[in-house]
Amino acid sequence: MTPVSAAVVKTLLVIAASLNGYTIPKDKLPTIKEASIEEMAQRLCGNTRECPGAINTLGIYKDGTDEIWLNKQLIEMAAEVDEPSVIIHELTHWLQDTNKIQWASCPGAFVREWEAYTAQARYIVMVEHKTDPDLSVPHGLCNVVEPGMVIFAAPPSKQAFPL
Repeated sequence: MTPVSAAVVKTLLVIAASLNGYTIPKDKLPTIKEASIEEMAQRLCGNTRECPGAINTLGIYKDGTDEIWLNKQLIEMAAEVDEPSVIIHELTHWLQDTNKIQWASCPGAFVREWEAYTAQARYIVMVEHKTDPDLSVPHGLCNVVEPGMVIFAAPPSKQAFPL
């Protein structure tokens, strides 16, 4: 698995910070790596079973780490997003964490997700010149696995969030 270069991370980090108004820490930078669906499930739930969100998860950032994981296979199949926009979304979470924007509840998690989806949509409109990006904001059942890690599972008849 090849990590995204530091130069690309720095460029996208400046964009994410400008979209959200967060300060970029001077002494650290997240790494961005590729993961399979199974690895995403392991990172989300600690196992590959009973992890409904992993099937549709394009990226993961867990608070307190400096690692962002991307499922490039799913990103390539997604019609409305590409890798840089998913990275912007996950960098927003990294910036929230490094700027001490904490949450311990599902309502707080929805606010954080909304902010990340808004940054991603603004990036898509401004940089990719697509109007009205169709991003699925999390809905359904919320499960705070641990502080800084939440899974949104869709109601039985719908898919989990795709980003």
